[in-house]
Amino acid sequence: NRRQPLSRDEFRQVVRSAGVHRTEDLDLIFDLLDLRSCGSVTVTEFMAALHASSSGTRRWVGTREREEEVERLVRGDLASVKGEISELKLGLRRGARGNAVSAAAL
Repeated sequence: NRRQPLSRDEFRQVVRSAGVHRTEDLDLIFDLLDLRSCGSVTVTEFMAALHASSSGTRRWVGTREREEEVERLVRGDLASVKGEISELKLGLRRGARGNAVSAAAL
């Protein structure tokens, strides 16, 4: 069962049974995979980590860099409608002022 939690020792046994002979870094690998610090990992988590670390995958991006990239993309997407949004806001302000003047005249 790929979703069954594996302890550190069980994880070591699974890796060794898969034919991995260099096991000096298994504790470090286990700690990296145990994102929730619950003392266990699943085969699914291990396989996902292996897949994500294979060549051709995306590089790790820090929070700040990711937020800056999102902001850049949103600005780019909204650039074409920025003028329309400004006009809409101006029209709403004028309409609100016009309604206030009309109400005062009554």
